[in-house]
Amino acid sequence: VVNIILDPILIFGLLGFPALGVAGAAIATVIGQISALLLYIIVYRRNSYAVHISFKHLVFDKAIIRQIYSVGIPSTVMMLLPSILISVLNSILTAFSDVYVAVLGVYFKLQTFIYMPANGIVQGMRPIIGYNYGAGESSRVKSTIRYSLLTAAGLLTGTILALALPKQILALFDADAALMSAGVTALRIISLGFLVSSVGLIYSGVFEAIGNGRNSLIISLLRQFVITIPLSFILTRFFGPTGVWISFPVGELCASAAAFCLLKKYQNGAFSPL
Repeated sequence: VVNIILDPILIFGLLGFPALGVAGAAIATVIGQISALLLYIIVYRRNSYAVHISFKHLVFDKAIIRQIYSVGIPSTVMMLLPSILISVLNSILTAFSDVYVAVLGVYFKLQTFIYMPANGIVQGMRPIIGYNYGAGESSRVKSTIRYSLLTAAGLLTGTILALALPKQILALFDADAALMSAGVTALRIISLGFLVSSVGLIYSGVFEAIGNGRNSLIISLLRQFVITIPLSFILTRFFGPTGVWISFPVGELCASAAAFCLLKKYQNGAFSPL
């Protein structure tokens, strides 16, 4: 909220402030982050909570630090993967036309909205699974995974919209004739992977919740790197830019199959929801 309010004020110089342009946007972002930190501190200090934090109680514990980084490092790599994927695919598509690069940009903006509900489910699912995993309640862990998979199946809506209304979706981005033509084909092919991708997303979150960052990283690498990029290089030789679009649903399918097998084998399938 602070960022949204300060952006126009600092960018355009409203209310007596100088017009700072892009620098104003950066300053607004930093002020927003600092405001959030101060709010956390104020709320924490004014309320009584079960967990009390004090620097005098901080002790260097290698085992705990190792556990944190065993999940944190794979999570960091996973956040880096989309940027690497976009960079590589842009270099592939540039060889054909800048139009296809624009199509890829439109797709990644759309997927933010399509995957937002699934990402929210994963965020809510992790602590529930973590608590019950620690308590040895495997049945609750499995039921949580089942409910999460069923709820994330709402990604089917994204598939239906992309298949049925691709022109209307692209029109939201003021697509010209060339972008419209290339974008319709791309959206219809890529959207085939939306629904199956929910398995990879949920299972990756499950492994993070139970402290197994390695398997979570394997699933994410398969989804966004190991399969998609090599397959794009290969298929573009035969199908042109369409080969890049085909690699998305194929990558999601392979990652979901791998995720299913990894959870099935983990502790002899103790947490497999099926």
